[in-house]
Amino acid sequence: SRLSHAVARLEKNGWVRREDCPSDKRGQLAVLTDDGRAMLVRSAPGHVAAVRQALFDRLTPEQVESLG
Repeated sequence: SRLSHAVARLEKNGWVRREDCPSDKRGQLAVLTDDGRAMLVRSAPGHVAAVRQALFDRLTPEQVESLG
């Protein structure tokens, strides 16, 4: 599945590790590694800026107000 491939890429980069799901032996969990957390911290500001530019900057003040 697409999700399996995405997790495999993250795992290959050392950003997540797979662990068995304790409540469902058929499943696995993707756990963020220390390197993954560091990557998240580094990339978060740019991601927030991109989302703001793509979505929120296009809203009118009234639309922003209605979102609360």
